[in-house]
Amino acid sequence: MYFWIPLFGLFTGSRLSEAAQLLVSDLAEVGSVWGIHITGEGAKSLKNAQSKRFVPVPERLLALRLLDYAADVKALGFAELFPGGSTGSKNGLGNRVGKWFNRTLLRVSCCIADKEVSFHSTRHTFITAGDSLGFTEAQVGALTGHEARSIQARHYINASTVSQRKERIDRIAASLPVPPLSGYRAGQFAAYFESLRKQERRATAVVGRNTWTKGSSQRK
Repeated sequence: MYFWIPLFGLFTGSRLSEAAQLLVSDLAEVGSVWGIHITGEGAKSLKNAQSKRFVPVPERLLALRLLDYAADVKALGFAELFPGGSTGSKNGLGNRVGKWFNRTLLRVSCCIADKEVSFHSTRHTFITAGDSLGFTEAQVGALTGHEARSIQARHYINASTVSQRKERIDRIAASLPVPPLSGYRAGQFAAYFESLRKQERRATAVVGRNTWTKGSSQRK
């Protein structure tokens, strides 16, 4: 999740909470275009009604073999697209990723001391790039889930088709200067996924022991 969620924030403009709660089933093909259904079904949490949307996956993410990664996650039996506590964090959706991104990646690895720069900055960067390319508020908002502020944008501008959204998101993502990244390799996160399974088994064992202890006490 530390690899994919920040890239989703940058290349699709999605909020941290939206990327963190995605399910494997949210990744789907609509009219030959791969994209993500941001519905809130994974954790029942979206910011507003406009947040519910279908966002085409830009070619930059597909080139990193996102579909291969998703297939591996599904084969391992995980429901979440990015398993590992992203939806179960006590302090909010994606809290674990957000803390790592803000405290370790930005402050330590990238030496960025400006506290105004955070994970949410990836969303601002995406929106700014869309504006620089000449896309309207409504066109970018259809991708980011923003409600257009103007009455004209809300009521008189037709929603983009999926193919048009795909073209726009590809142009925005392609304009962002990101160092070359290596694509996902089959089994790349096997050790990480196994550690999650161990955590699940321990948690199940604890619940089982507590249940047995409670039942034993009641029988006495």
